[in-house]
Amino acid sequence: MSGCTRWTLSLTAVLTFAASLSAIEPPERPAGKEYRHPDLTISESFQETSRLPAQAAAALEQRLARLGVDSGSARVDRRSGRFETLILSVPLIPGSGVSNRLQPGAGNAPGRERAAGDAFLGFVATNQADLGIDLREVTAPRVQGSAAGDV
Repeated sequence: MSGCTRWTLSLTAVLTFAASLSAIEPPERPAGKEYRHPDLTISESFQETSRLPAQAAAALEQRLARLGVDSGSARVDRRSGRFETLILSVPLIPGSGVSNRLQPGAGNAPGRERAAGDAFLGFVATNQADLGIDLREVTAPRVQGSAAGDV
């Protein structure tokens, strides 16, 4: 038997065995055998500032105003009081958005990616008190440009 024939037979045996594995179905879960205690479920804890108690909402809305963020564009973690989501209206990188007057800087993609990362870190450093972030908590941002050069 030649080496090519042995190789072909071995490949056929492996493929036949692999195809039979997909036919094995996992056993069904027995009905009523799951245990889910409601205290073990972590519910979503973020919500709009307008749904928080008045005193907490007022303090957070002052912070949002200093950040230049509309209160409807932010979500807050009820448990920690930290922002969960912020949609900025302040441009950090050059673009075609309304009121974006930033001038394009570095011409190549890696330069633009680095500039976007630096702009983000600069925003966080400038606003760390209002964001409730210690700069030691922030790692280097990962920024990726598209083939068209957009960041």
